[in-house]
Amino acid sequence: MATLQTAYSNGDFQKDMLEMDAFSKVTGVNLMGELHINKANADAGTPTQLTGTCQLSGIPLSGFQTAQREAFKSVMAASSGATKDQVVITNVLAMSSRRRLRGDGGEVSGVRVEFAIVVARESVATEKPSENAKQPEGLSAGVVAAIAICSVLAVLLAAGVTMITLRKCFKKNSQVASMQSYTPTQRSKHGSKFNGKQDKQNEIELTNKPCKHIVVRKFSDETMRDEHIPLV
Repeated sequence: MATLQTAYSNGDFQKDMLEMDAFSKVTGVNLMGELHINKANADAGTPTQLTGTCQLSGIPLSGFQTAQREAFKSVMAASSGATKDQVVITNVLAMSSRRRLRGDGGEVSGVRVEFAIVVARESVATEKPSENAKQPEGLSAGVVAAIAICSVLAVLLAAGVTMITLRKCFKKNSQVASMQSYTPTQRSKHGSKFNGKQDKQNEIELTNKPCKHIVVRKFSDETMRDEHIPLV
């Protein structure tokens, strides 16, 4: 967060920290090193964080209690633009250094506060609409699947209609072919016509064998009988 770095560079961060009643014994504020951004880790369940270390001189480790923790989080949140709940104190370490003031040796105590600022998820949420806005350019997987299913159904329907049409045509051709052949009824009708002609013509069949009488064979629609007529 550039806001925290800017506040530290222009001295506002140090000023706000020293003006807190909980830090009345603090003689110096120093951000150590650079701030680091740790990206979110889905496997570990950790969000994106801005981490750093702040050194507070003049206060012992035993003097950094709940009041000091809350004051530190408040100043850090105000300087970074985050909320107080987003500021997390991950560790507090005691530190000491020896320095010479006007030729006298002295020991100055202090604490090193390691902190993390959780990056607000609003920034991630604002990026999602832009990503979603690109979706209309292409078809989603669901739409593609629906189009594929509809295409298959259309092909199957067309194939079914074609098969039904061919079946009807084949059946009709078969009926025409069967009408062209003689059926038993047609054969009987044809036979009755022939018998009728025979009755009308009264054909007489004479045998070639020598005999004393002639045979007259009469045909009718119902019966057929022979009459023997003696020869004179």
